[in-house]
Amino acid sequence: DLFRELPDHQRRAEREIDLNISLGTALRPLHGWDDPRVDAAFSRARELCRHQERGNPRLAPALFGLWAARLTQMELEHVQSLADEYLVLARGLADRDTHLHAHLVMANTAFWLGDIPLSDRHIEKFESLYDPVMQRSHLAKYGHDMNGLVGMFKVLNAGLHGREEQAQLAAEELVRVAEELDHDFSLALALQGAAWSAWQLDDPATAAQHAERLVSLSEEHGFWFYRGIGLILRGWIRSQEGDFRAALSDVEEGYHRCVAANGGRVYHSVYRLVSAGIRELSGNDDTALRTLDEGLEFISRHQERVYEAELERRAGLILSRQGRPEGIVRLRRAAEIAQRQQQELFMSRTAVDLAAHGESETDQELAAALAIGKGGQGA
Repeated sequence: DLFRELPDHQRRAEREIDLNISLGTALRPLHGWDDPRVDAAFSRARELCRHQERGNPRLAPALFGLWAARLTQMELEHVQSLADEYLVLARGLADRDTHLHAHLVMANTAFWLGDIPLSDRHIEKFESLYDPVMQRSHLAKYGHDMNGLVGMFKVLNAGLHGREEQAQLAAEELVRVAEELDHDFSLALALQGAAWSAWQLDDPATAAQHAERLVSLSEEHGFWFYRGIGLILRGWIRSQEGDFRAALSDVEEGYHRCVAANGGRVYHSVYRLVSAGIRELSGNDDTALRTLDEGLEFISRHQERVYEAELERRAGLILSRQGRPEGIVRLRRAAEIAQRQQQELFMSRTAVDLAAHGESETDQELAAALAIGKGGQGA
């Protein structure tokens, strides 16, 4: 506020931009990407940059910080607009870091929109530009390891493509590299990615190793957002062990008191899937179904589509077990979404359910096509 009262000449504006970027970067690991103070700091920096010369390099970190803050709100239309703006900025600057961040931003945004092939392409472009010697300077300059962030989505995408072994090995490497960096925030990011990937692949034993460690590390260093993700995944693990009360307690605390404490909406589909799964395992199918439908309603408002097929599949499976005809309709819809998004992991799961519950020859043919990976053709 003091800066707003000072003369808005060039040097003062540049200093205010730098300080707001530093403030946003410092607040982010402690209070979460969705903290209003983080958004305000990067928004102010971006506003000031717009009054500077065209192609101001300070716009890059300001825009990245604002994009990340808005991503946590799952305002994906606006997030896509910011990502496009960043890519245009990068093309006008002869700066490798800005180009790397542009591909990180595009890969991350495309993941949440469910466009996994586009996310893959930007990950490949990032890797073609990245040099490991940059790692230490990135930690000092940005407060995070760019390669680790991109690596997390590479791990998740591999799992969605049904490449389970590749995803497992990449997750192990992600954690190993973060440990060597001796940088707590980067390690939290890596543990999040490894635990999340294990959940995605339905591997509770591996998820347990990383989730418990993520919770402990985050509590030690005050990374409350990442503590929340660890608690959600720990809740899923406990549900697999039959401890449903503790599982729900972890999930609700993790999401509402940590991940969404500042009104953020990121990770919403994972939260709904985990919560619904606990209720389903504990015999409360109707509540599980409502939870899944609430997740799908959220998707229709915010376009966070990466787990849309799995939400539909799980709803279809519950309805089919209950003998309700709309169950097979939901399973067919899950198949169509998984085909369109080229998510072989969800295609194969839906194939099993269609084979078990589909009564028509068409359903059996679709199940067979999904099972051998042909479902993505022409979907």
